[in-house]
Order: sequence, then structure tokens, then C-alpha cells
Amino acid sequence: MNNLVLKLTGILAVLLPVLGILFSMSLKTDFVIGKNVLSDLGADSRTENLFNYSLILGGILSIIYFLNEKSLFGDSRISKRFFLVGSLGLAMLGLFPVYDASYWYFQRVMHWFGGLLFFVGFPLGMFTLGISLKPTRFRKFSFYYAILTLLVPAVLIFNNNMSVLQFSVVALIINWFFLFVVRVFRHKSIV
Repeated sequence: MNNLVLKLTGILAVLLPVLGILFSMSLKTDFVIGKNVLSDLGADSRTENLFNYSLILGGILSIIYFLNEKSLFGDSRISKRFFLVGSLGLAMLGLFPVYDASYWYFQRVMHWFGGLLFFVGFPLGMFTLGISLKPTRFRKFSFYYAILTLLVPAVLIFNNNMSVLQFSVVALIINWFFLFVVRVFRHKSIV
């Protein structure tokens, strides 16, 4: 795959889900951060297609990006695997939306499993990449983001508010991934 095409794939993998979430939030006027979870956007007739397809496409593009990126990870193949797991989880969240508690059991389990893959895969990928890189500013940056992504759920879980937890972790992951792709776009490699 052409290097420029690969880098653009990485940027689109970030932008599509972010824009899908933001546009869906603007279309669902009764959506309130702190009250609703992100999955509510995938279950509303006004926003379900936009939200779910943006997650599916973002997950697929992330998988393509991480499968084809050769020089980026150096010796850290485990990081690449965690990122692939997180990307699969992102696509699964869009493939298996949950409309209400009475919805088909398999659909709810697959949605929950996709969320688990996403919310565990990306932070662990960030963490393992951060500790495997040569001592650079990006290594510190990656490591601190990973620590934050792992600590935020631990702190917020006591708040018993899944909405705040989701938004906090998603914001950190999106921010890290976007900066990661921008850094890769500027340089041939981060290792």
C-alpha cells in the first residue's frame, strides 16, 4: 500500500468515528453527556445509520492501517495486536447496536464484547507502544496517555456513571490516535 494512502487511511480511521459521533449528537437533540451513553446514538432512528456506519468504517480503516503499517511498531508487535483488537471492537460496536434491554441477547453480548475490546485494546496498545519505543518525547507522551486511559476508568467507575466514563476514555483515545497519526504523517517512523 502506498505510504501516503496508508497515512490518509489512518487519519480517516480517526475522523470518521469522531465526525459520526459529533453529527449524531447534534441530530439527537435530547442527547445529554452525563445522562446518555454513546451507544444510545446507535439506537436512535434519527442517528443510527450515521453513528453505526461511522464506527464500522472507522474500525475497518483502523484494521487496514494497523495491518499494513510495517515500520511504525519496530519490535512492538504486541502493540499492533492490541490496536487491531481495539479496532475490531470499534467495528463491532457499530455492527451490533443495542436498542433496548429487551433486544436480542446475542446482539447485546456482542455489543458488550465489542465495547470491551475497544476500551481495553486501545489503551493497552498505547501502553505497550509507549514502553517499547526508544527514549523519545513521543514515548513519554504515549506512556502518559496510556496511564491516563487506564486510570480514568478506575477513578470514574466509583462515580457509577458510564456516560462520563465513556466520554473520558474515548476523548483520550481519539486525542492520542490523532496526534499519533499526525506524528507519523510528519515522519516516516516514530521508532
